[in-house]
Amino acid sequence: MEASANIHTPLSDSENNIAPHVILDLRAQAKSLEFSSDGHLFAASCNCEAALWDAKTFSLICNLDVPSNEGPLYTSFTPDGRAIWLASEEGIIARHGILSYAHNIPPIRTSYTISCIKSSPDGMYLAVAIKSSATLLDSTTSDAHDVKSSVKLYDCMGQELATLVAGGSDDYICSLSFTADGERLTGISEDGAMFVWDTDSRTLVAGPFPQPAPAFQVAYSLGNDLVASAGPTGQIKVWKKHIGQEKVTPHIT
Repeated sequence: MEASANIHTPLSDSENNIAPHVILDLRAQAKSLEFSSDGHLFAASCNCEAALWDAKTFSLICNLDVPSNEGPLYTSFTPDGRAIWLASEEGIIARHGILSYAHNIPPIRTSYTISCIKSSPDGMYLAVAIKSSATLLDSTTSDAHDVKSSVKLYDCMGQELATLVAGGSDDYICSLSFTADGERLTGISEDGAMFVWDTDSRTLVAGPFPQPAPAFQVAYSLGNDLVASAGPTGQIKVWKKHIGQEKVTPHIT
């Protein structure tokens, strides 16, 4: 079974002024959602598959292959929209070209258990959150303690650059986001703690802050005219705003 798009309601204005939408089906709960920077493509992944759709018609372009599909899969577009990063929970990272002139790299086989990935807007970094412990040594007391999660920072060619430690959380990082200039990286752990790192110095500059644990995956398109949301099933709903409407409120069915 492959991912599919079910056009429950066309992406056009409706007579009843109800937010129009399409339904995209995955075989399990979505683990990542993302529109490409030019707004032309939409990608989503779950425990057992990753897929690419045309963001205008929402016709399925292809199912994305990774060297291993054990456990959840995660996706993140490169800023130019010519390639997409894919990672499997068991630690394999790959980059697939979308256009024929996209440059690809051999799959990276790490020893990490991956919980999410995110490409920076400037294309310099790929942030990879991992579910593994790291031991920190307090420089004042010399006491050692374990942290549950950290983030590995890679360059655009897949070379590992640094480890960003998320101390103060009892769970792994489940969501990552860069600022528009790529100078800050924010991570949110499964238990709701937020961390902010400086990507230049590779140091934690703020956090942990308590935040509500994210219940759903949400992604906005270029210009914020489309919003995609996913709940606990394999169903993804993509909404289109009405002209002049400030926002739409997705309802997961």
